Amino acid sequence: KFEVGIPSWHSNGHGPPCKASFYLGYMEGVGRTCGEEVETTWAQTNFLGVSTREMGPGARHETLDDQWGGLNFRKITG
Repeated sequence: KFEVGIPSWHSNGHGPPCKASFYLGYMEGVGRTCGEEVETTWAQTNFLGVSTREMGPGARHETLDDQWGGLNFRKITG
């Protein structure tokens, strides 16, 4: 079964009826999470726009892949 949910930060903008049905904090089986990890990752990579703006597709992909790989590594290892 596949269910969708609204992360905590975004749930306030959706209103009470939507929050009651789709808020991650109310869903069975969902752990304690804000659900906004993607947003925080984007915030940490905003500075790359200046560097990758003029790169070709391959170089841009490799640069972004390296950056996100580093972020994931730091999340795992602390």
